[in-house]
Amino acid sequence: MLENYKFSSKIKGKNILFLGSVHGNEKCGSQAIDFFVDQFKRKKLFINKGSVVFMPRVNKLAYQKNVRYIDYNLNRIINDNFDASIYESMIAKELKTFIKKSDILVDLHSMEAKTVPMVFVDYDKPKWLELGLASGIKHIILNWPNIYKHGGLGVADTTKYAMSKNIPGITIECGQHKDRGSVAVARKSIINILSYHGLINQDIMSKSDYKNNFYVAEKVFFRKNLKDKFHKNWKNFDFIKKGQVIANGPSGKILSLKDGYILLPKNNAKIKDEWFYLGVRKK
Repeated sequence: MLENYKFSSKIKGKNILFLGSVHGNEKCGSQAIDFFVDQFKRKKLFINKGSVVFMPRVNKLAYQKNVRYIDYNLNRIINDNFDASIYESMIAKELKTFIKKSDILVDLHSMEAKTVPMVFVDYDKPKWLELGLASGIKHIILNWPNIYKHGGLGVADTTKYAMSKNIPGITIECGQHKDRGSVAVARKSIINILSYHGLINQDIMSKSDYKNNFYVAEKVFFRKNLKDKFHKNWKNFDFIKKGQVIANGPSGKILSLKDGYILLPKNNAKIKDEWFYLGVRKK
């Protein structure tokens, strides 16, 4: 059974599910969740209404080995048609039952490249946008599932599965893998979301004086050859001009077709894995 901790109130309210380490080498969510599990167990925090379920290490074996996944990216097989021979399929099958029982899903991640925190709000609908804003994260990325539709590609991640059950869900990229600040971002996001929905009595995020930055993801690039290299050490949200070289190698030169932004660059991406994305600012 997947490791999970549930804390409830007798008063009716939202059931919020927090996930850590869907990718085993992304541990900030696990560490933040461990903190809150300890706080609730020691009666330092109490649930006012509703309930919260914490799953600190969804892909526990990958977490222990400090790798992204064992056989296949877990966040691509959360659907009803997964391959039962894949190790992660066992996790996906059980994880779906937890998602279906929730009212809100929050999936906590980190990334390889240096980055500011960001939240993926995949569906431009009021409840999804409300949840993204409640996290307190400034940078919000939209349109994620649609970029996988081109060329027959598909994505089956935690938030898409939640959407199929009409459950609002977001993915939060808290920072770089080994940056201790990413744990603080994960903890603050958990506090903000629990507070916003009235589950705990904590200070809700301070009123910010900045406007949220919205980005629209437009295209994904998969790595074709390990000898293909980035033209420079790209950071997340780096601005790129039309015609600028992004990468080069045996597979050919990749140029930007318009002014935009590099999203989620991964220097160590495996062949056929997502290498980077391109997006634009939403005005």
